[in-house]
Amino acid sequence: RTSMSSRTAAVSTIHASSTGGRRARNMSWRRASAHWTRSAPLASVTLARAARIGQLGRDATVTFASSASSPPASGARKTLMIVESPAKAKTIERYLGAGAKVLASYGHVRDLVNKRGSVRPEESFAMTWTSTSRQRAALKDITDALKGVDVLLLATDPDREGEAISWHLLEMLKEKRLLRADLDVKRVTFSEITKTAVLEAVKTPRDINVPMVDAYMARRALDYLFGFTLSGLLWRKLPSSVSLSAGRVQSVALRLVCEREEEVEAFISEPYWTVQADVVTKEGATFEAALVNVDGGKLG
Repeated sequence: RTSMSSRTAAVSTIHASSTGGRRARNMSWRRASAHWTRSAPLASVTLARAARIGQLGRDATVTFASSASSPPASGARKTLMIVESPAKAKTIERYLGAGAKVLASYGHVRDLVNKRGSVRPEESFAMTWTSTSRQRAALKDITDALKGVDVLLLATDPDREGEAISWHLLEMLKEKRLLRADLDVKRVTFSEITKTAVLEAVKTPRDINVPMVDAYMARRALDYLFGFTLSGLLWRKLPSSVSLSAGRVQSVALRLVCEREEEVEAFISEPYWTVQADVVTKEGATFEAALVNVDGGKLG
């Protein structure tokens, strides 16, 4: 063994290996010192730390690691992110790096039951939800991946529907009692699929936007209360429209059109006349006058 504190000891040899596993050539202490000085940002063991060790054996190995490509520490928190589109999942997963998994919800994870009584105004607009086989499969993938995860990031779209999907997913996980006390759940949003936007969103998480969810619930309730009642009537009166539905917007617009058409059909035309005169003042100025009163009564 040769003392590290001796600057003249040129016989000590360091076998350096890179993160890729390739073993670098043997370097003398002086050459290694100069190499480490130039490569300080990339070295996982610095010269100062090596000096503090005191003794370094001839066969000791020092590992160099680039901070840009080194994997997270063994104690890093595991993250599961949920997005809507599977096309986005793989790209975003590359941005997040090791220790992160990204799954897709494939849109909504549940919807109103397609039968009368799914929205009950008399019960403070209580709603009954159900999931299709595809939605149940997506939820199973999420619940399976949730095991052993430390952080759950709900990264559905930033619009009203995306906020509702995150809310629904959270409620369903609560019902299944899968939200552990040590699970950190956050809502993150980004408007572009770039590494900068995604990582910035992860740094600035928030909670579910309840007013946006309430707006979704109101829209969904109106869709159901109008559509479920009127769609059947629409299909009976117009068999060719069986593939269509009467929603909250179409229904109101149709009513306005119908009421206006009824007013047009009920209108009874009556003849009338107007009396106008070109009048000349004493000064020779002219103006147009209309007859509006006769014997104290208003015309028209």
